[in-house]
Amino acid sequence: MQRLANRIPTHPLLGIRQLNEQTSATWKSLININLPQHSFLQDHTIQDAVLFPAVTYLELATAACHQLLSSKENDQQQLTLIFEDVNFIKALILNEHKLVEVCIQIIMPMREWYIILCNQDNLNKYSLNKFTLHAQGEIEIDS
Repeated sequence: MQRLANRIPTHPLLGIRQLNEQTSATWKSLININLPQHSFLQDHTIQDAVLFPAVTYLELATAACHQLLSSKENDQQQLTLIFEDVNFIKALILNEHKLVEVCIQIIMPMREWYIILCNQDNLNKYSLNKFTLHAQGEIEIDS
């Protein structure tokens, strides 16, 4: 018997997969740009604001899909992910004095993805009204 959690490498931004319903897979991560693994994000500054780079949203969706597929498919198989209808809805501003909780959700069967954020004031309160949608799109898997 092999424990799956040990087999999947940790992604520095994706965070931990949450246990939830079967129709979606969700990961949560706390981003702290003062930590060495997140410090590269400080380089993406526009008008004195540190922004979560747009390509990083795509990287999160890619990493989430690879984790899902590596648990279901042969790890040796190369799959191509095709992003469609990607929308960057709202810029995610990072602050060196606040933690930012970022969530990514993949809607099964891996067609849609969403990246949402809960601001630090609401980290311990769960309500859909407390979340902000930052990016979304569709994924097609081409093997």
